[in-house]
Amino acid sequence: MIHFGVLTIHFDSLSIHFLALMIQFGVLTIHFSLLTIQSDSFSIQFGPLSIHFPALTIHFCPLSIHFPASTIHL
Repeated sequence: MIHFGVLTIHFDSLSIHFLALMIQFGVLTIHFSLLTIQSDSFSIQFGPLSIHFPALTIHFCPLSIHFPASTIHL
């Protein structure tokens, strides 16, 4: 089973984009979602990745914030 969804919201100078993808193979679930917020002066990108097994969950969650002169990674 594969689920895929895209949501984009636009304002005059601000864009919010959400992309979601979920893949299931029996007991294995892979979920990836990417959230991007952009304006004229900065960009925030948040992309968590989760892999689910019956007794184990793996989370990978990068966060990037971009300004014109610098980049912050968490």
